[in-house]
Formats: sequence, C-alpha cells, structure tokens
Amino acid sequence: MAKYMVDSLDFPYCSGCGHTWINKSLGQALEKLGEKPSKINLITDIGCTGLVDKLFLTNTIHTTHGRSTAVATGMQLADQILFDNDAKHIIMIGDGGATIGLLHIIEAAKINCDLTVILHNNFVYGMTGGQNSGLTPEDFRTATTMGGNLTPALQIAKVLEAAHAPYISRKLATDQDLDDAILAAIKYPGFALVEVIELCTAYAVKWNPMSKKDVEEILNKMDSGELGEIVHRKDRVNFGKIYKECHPEKPQASSGSQGGTGTKLEVKQEIKLQQPISIVVAGTAGEGVQYAARNFAQQAVETGLNIVQKNDNPVTISTGFSLAEIKVSSEEILYSAIDLPDYLLISSEDGLHRAINYLEAILKSDQASTLIIDSSLVAMLKHYLIERNESLDKLEIISQDFRANGKREANKSMMALIKKDLAIN
Repeated sequence: MAKYMVDSLDFPYCSGCGHTWINKSLGQALEKLGEKPSKINLITDIGCTGLVDKLFLTNTIHTTHGRSTAVATGMQLADQILFDNDAKHIIMIGDGGATIGLLHIIEAAKINCDLTVILHNNFVYGMTGGQNSGLTPEDFRTATTMGGNLTPALQIAKVLEAAHAPYISRKLATDQDLDDAILAAIKYPGFALVEVIELCTAYAVKWNPMSKKDVEEILNKMDSGELGEIVHRKDRVNFGKIYKECHPEKPQASSGSQGGTGTKLEVKQEIKLQQPISIVVAGTAGEGVQYAARNFAQQAVETGLNIVQKNDNPVTISTGFSLAEIKVSSEEILYSAIDLPDYLLISSEDGLHRAINYLEAILKSDQASTLIIDSSLVAMLKHYLIERNESLDKLEIISQDFRANGKREANKSMMALIKKDLAIN
C-alpha cells in the first residue's frame, strides 16, 4: 500500500487540537482512495493549517494567505485542459484563509472546478493569538471580543450554496467517519467543501464552554446546525469539461521563443540530460530577468525536457528584486525547489544581494557550480569572498558585460551561455 504520511508523525499542534484529527482522517481517506501520492496535490496557506505540509508524502504547495484555492483552481484547470486530468487537488484551509480568500472559494464553487476544500473551522485565528474571525459565532469570546462577539458568523455553507456549489458537507473533527466524509468529497467530480468544526484548545476552549452540547448549540445558533451532507447536486458539469467542449484543441503553429497565450509548444528536437540541472537568475526588476527565464524554459520544452520555472513576486512593481529559479530534467520533476544551483546568473548589484543565500550554500557545499556575473560586479564579489575568507575554487566564474547592447540583449546573452552548455539551440 502506498504511503501518504511520514513515518514518525509529530503533529505540530496543541494537545487536543482538531487539526490533528483532520490530518489523520485525510491520511485514512487517501489510503482508501488508493491514488499514487505523486498524483495528490495538497495546497495550503498561512496559519496552523499550513503546518500540515511536512506531514504528507504527497505533493505539497504552500501559498500566501487566502490564496490556496486560487492556486489550486489554476492547477486543476491546467491538469484537466492541458494534461492527463489524473491528479486530485485538495485544499487545507483555516477560517482565516477562508474568509480572507472568500472570493476565491466562491469563484471556484461558481465555475465548479474539480477541487476538494477542507475548511478547518475552529472559530478563531489560532496561530496569531485567538482573535475573532469571519466565522466566529455571535457571543463567542476571543482575544479581541472578550465580552462576546457582537456580530453573527458568516454562514459559509449558505454563501457557497448561493454560489452554486454542488457539494457541501459539515462534520465534527471527532466524528469517527470523518475520513469517509473527506473521501466522498475527493471523489465528487466537481467543487466539494467539507467544513470541519473543531476546537482551538489554546484559545477558544480557554474562554468558552466547549462540550459537545455547547458546540451543537453554537451551530444551531449559527444556522440550522445541520451535519453531514448539506448539498449534493448531480446536475452540474465541472468547468474543465465545459471549457474543452466549447474550445476544442486546434493545431497551432509555434511562435518560437516568444510562446504566447494559446500557443502550444511542440518538441522540435530531443536532447537527454544525464542529471537535472538547476539555474537561478538574479537581477533588478525591469531588466527582463523573468522574461529571459521564460524564453529559456519554452525552448527547453521544445527539446523534450521537463522544466519548472518559479519567479519571485515582489509586493511593489519595478522597485523590488527580480529572480527566477529554473530546473531542467529529462525525467519527471517531483521536487521543484533549488537549494544548490548548478548555474547562478547575476546581472546587477540588486541581484548579487538577492543571490547571497544561494552563493553561501554553494560555498558551504562540495558541489562545483558555475557563476555567470556582470563584469561590473566582479570586484564586489571578490571583496565579499575575501571578507568571509572564502575561496573561488568551487566556482567557475564567467564575467560578461551584459549591458553593452541593452537590457533585452543582456538577458539573451545570459541564457545563451547556458543553452550552449546544454546543447539547446
């Protein structure tokens, strides 16, 4: 039987926290489902719920606060429309992420993406001190409503029902059949939400009576208090299927390195790599660093390689750093992170500061890497190494004046050096 959870389970939650029961139930549900762990995408965001990542042997994708459903929606539609449609996308989200990202959940329900959302509802913001959330019941005491919450809780099941969500259920974290409820939601061929009512033992229990009878009274006051399946529609078709019917695939000529919306890249020639190669490109926002990385990635696809490109996402535009991570392999890429890049490209002083962590990791390791750096930064790099009493032995350094012919030409030059080494034309 496939393993879905790590061997030595050390749940990072307070004693009695419902998150532990939900994690265990999800693991049991996945065992009953029987899919390959590599076909399970577990998407999380900020809060205690997001600590689940290290417990599962599936693919885990950690996103920013409230955005897990949006990221999962994009992943699911890409899988269904462009690929094999054989992955399961499961979102673990708390009441904080659910209310902050409420519109993402509503849109996913409205268009009916094939997703499973497991909403951990413990009525408070547990990780940040027990403040009230959008799902805090009326009269409930929290760190910010010690006299009792003055406003009623958002009835999220009814909100999503109004958004045409086809499958909604509600369970208690302590229910013996929680794993079956989660399994039913995963198997449902469209948007499915399981709201799990649980206890935050750090804060909610401390300030509120929380016996099973008390929880039932809270639920009855919030809405009907109904448990089990609340909505189960069979008349909705998931969005990916509708999209494919309305937009059948048409042959399209490749537009070369530019790619573009709606363009399908075709393999023009195949090359084989003996081992995966990782590349980090660091520069200044506005230089076209991410454009250059995308250009390279598209050309790698046209040689039959698997590729992952990850870009940074600065809060401000054209004022922050710009960085792209690229991993290229002839085999399927199951781990996308880059700890020790084989190639480190630095095009600006901003980029040098941004790439320090990668540089230090290389210097501490036994791995030989290639550093491609703008010629104006060589003196600064040597000063940095001398200060730390580091040797250049582990680095093959290639310096070039990337700015001689303008920013776009600079990025073409940077990526050309690597493409030549990889025999990517």
